[in-house]
Amino acid sequence: MDEDRWIAIKRFNKSAWPDPRQFLEEARAVGQLRNERLANLIGCCCGAVEE
Repeated sequence: MDEDRWIAIKRFNKSAWPDPRQFLEEARAVGQLRNERLANLIGCCCGAVEE
């Protein structure tokens, strides 16, 4: 990873997005946004089990 790159991680509770397809559609739309004041979406994960 580049040393001068900042990242942000946003975690959602499953109850916030009960439909994985809707989550992925929203993530794709957000991933296309470009603005100097917004972080670029570089990836997402849906359905992983956390322990």
